[in-house]
Amino acid sequence: MALSRLATSYAMEGKPDRAEPLYSRAIRILESAYIMDLAEGALVYENYSVFLRKTGHEAEAAAMLSRARALRNKIPDTAK
Repeated sequence: MALSRLATSYAMEGKPDRAEPLYSRAIRILESAYIMDLAEGALVYENYSVFLRKTGHEAEAAAMLSRARALRNKIPDTAK
């Protein structure tokens, strides 16, 4: 998802104030999507988890990582 990639770029540039709203928007879009690419969704959650952990939001990071793992577990073995 493009928003997640842009958010990751901002996070890597040390611009958390620009990254966080984009991650949040990407998550809202992801969660409202009727059909979701499971691998892409898991990646968005994983990237946001890393960002949250680096910005001191451990509980939120753990929740995002849990969501990522749940999606990864739904991916058929042949697609992993």
